Amino acid sequence: MKTDRHARFVEERSRRSAAYRKTFARTLHQIDLALLVREMREGAGLTQVELAKRIGTTQSVIARLEDAERRLKAVQDANTQNAGEIRGSNADSTRHFVSRKKFQSAS
Repeated sequence: MKTDRHARFVEERSRRSAAYRKTFARTLHQIDLALLVREMREGAGLTQVELAKRIGTTQSVIARLEDAERRLKAVQDANTQNAGEIRGSNADSTRHFVSRKKFQSAS
């Protein structure tokens, strides 16, 4: 299962790299914050535009703040790019892997 493979990858990478551990934890915190902001805004019955006006910013700032999917995609992209490092392969094979994945998702 893909989720299990991803969890194993994260666990292995976290064991090897304190920087990865820190970045992964920070990203999870940002995703939690994004989801919380969206839940609270929707719970209050506000649109992004209404919330932005109340706090003195723009709708696009609220949209970027709430965009947990973009943050998660960034983590997944970083994991894909680092997958070759975990397997012990070189940068060329990692680029090939990433290019192949982009090609497959475009088809």
